[in-house]
Amino acid sequence: VWWLYHRKGDIDGKLTKKTFPLISLQAALSVVAIFFLWYGIDLIDPTVGAFFSRFEVLVVLALGMWIFKDRFRKWEAIGAFILLAGLFVIRYNADIQVSKGMYVILFSSTIFGISELVAKRIVRDVSPNTFALTRNCHILLYISIYAVLSGNFDYSQIGVYYYLVPIAGFLGPGLGRPMYLHALKHLEVSKVATVNQMQPIAVAIISVFTIGL
Repeated sequence: VWWLYHRKGDIDGKLTKKTFPLISLQAALSVVAIFFLWYGIDLIDPTVGAFFSRFEVLVVLALGMWIFKDRFRKWEAIGAFILLAGLFVIRYNADIQVSKGMYVILFSSTIFGISELVAKRIVRDVSPNTFALTRNCHILLYISIYAVLSGNFDYSQIGVYYYLVPIAGFLGPGLGRPMYLHALKHLEVSKVATVNQMQPIAVAIISVFTIGL
C-alpha cells in the first residue's frame, strides 16, 4: 500500500505489455529457487547448503559479463575475490560430499542467478519500487496457490513467533529488496550480486548484539 501511494508517476517507469510478463517470470523463478533451496537444505547439512548456495554469485558474474558486458576494474576484481573467498571460509566448515542435496542447491542457485539477470533487465524500464510491488504481489499469489494445493496453508507452527513474521516481511521484501533493486538499476548486476554477499557479515554482527550468537 505504501509503495502504491508514494510512487512518483512522472519518474517511475510504467508497466507495459513487455515488462509485466518479465516481472511474472522473475517472480516465478524466485519462488522455484526458494523452494528448491529449502528442499536441498532439508537433505544436507545447512552449513554445506549455505556454501553451495553461493554458486549463485558465480552464475550472476558469468551471465552478467556475457549478456550485459559487465567488467571489473583491477581493484574491484581483487576486492570481489577477497570478499567471496572470505565468505566461503566463514560459511563452510564441513566436508564436501556429492549428494542429491548438493545438486538440488546448485540448481536452485542457478535459477536464482538467472532471476537476477531478468531483474536487471526489468529495472531498465520499470522503477525499483514499482517492480518490487508487482513482484511481491506475484510471489504472494504463487506461494498462496502452492500452500492451498499442498494443504500447508496453516500458521499454527509459527507459535509464539507470530509477531516476527510481519517484521521479517517489512525488513526483507519491504526494505531490503527495493534497496537491492535500486542498486541494480544504477550498477552492474555482477558487482551488485558480489557486494550483496556481505549480508552474512551484517547478520553475524546483529546476532551478537541481539541473540548472543
